[in-house]
Amino acid sequence: MRNHRTPEAFTLIELLVVIAIIGMLLAILIPSLKAAKEIASVANCLSNEKGLAQGYILYAEQNDDNFCSGYVFPDVTDRDPPSWVKPPLVYNADGSQVYVGTDPVRLTQEARKNGIREGAIYPYVESVDLYHCPGDRRIIKGTSRRTGSEPLSMYQCFRSYGMPDFYSIHVDRPYDNERKLSNIRVPSQKILFVEDQYDLYYNIDGWSYYPYRQMLWDPLGNYHNKSCTFAFVDGHAEHHKWRDNRTMIFMSDRQMAADMGFGKNVKFDPHNVDLDWLDAHYPAKTRLKGGD
Repeated sequence: MRNHRTPEAFTLIELLVVIAIIGMLLAILIPSLKAAKEIASVANCLSNEKGLAQGYILYAEQNDDNFCSGYVFPDVTDRDPPSWVKPPLVYNADGSQVYVGTDPVRLTQEARKNGIREGAIYPYVESVDLYHCPGDRRIIKGTSRRTGSEPLSMYQCFRSYGMPDFYSIHVDRPYDNERKLSNIRVPSQKILFVEDQYDLYYNIDGWSYYPYRQMLWDPLGNYHNKSCTFAFVDGHAEHHKWRDNRTMIFMSDRQMAADMGFGKNVKFDPHNVDLDWLDAHYPAKTRLKGGD
């Protein structure tokens, strides 16, 4: 006759040991998973910026080496040269474009993507996904400028990248018609695209920076752990780590930076080495070719 014995249950001590082991494994694995996710995000972002840079270069090659404008105008007027992207827009029944401005009903993700598709380099890129960094959480959380009475959708920015003001072309600046991509010296060292982090409805204008003044104007994207990605005029992209914690504070919260004494257009004191790197890689010695 078989003796059927009931399996013994875990003792309390054994159960606590198992829980402790699981906790230790999670403590080891979770940071590793976060690190792996961040590495993947940076790799994706670098691929995006490289794709945008290649699209910009192809545009120049087919347009007598001329720039298209890096300035995003707050309207849908067709200019010469055209802008690399347009602002959020919708279409009339006849196909004409309408700038949506701050209309909370029409300022949708599709309107934002419409503006991207109407940009000068889109025919050479052909994917709106390249314009969004996976680490840019504004598309979900919105930006810090939103008030409680405004729809979240108004601040859920899609486009993560912008161009330095050097590439912003205006009809009222006659020297702009001299802009040729081949005129940029040491193209492998000069920035073409940045991670842009505007805090309103979309990334307006260009990325404003005044080199050799030891001050910041517009923040760069705070999408990767204490670092940013950049695309360069020769078409490659790089991941750059910041060394000064004040840089990250400015990128994350300009009001906090101002409260700490290094806000918008305020000179850093003591010296900020991160701005030395930006100075060396800005495409000119001044913000705009003809001056500031």
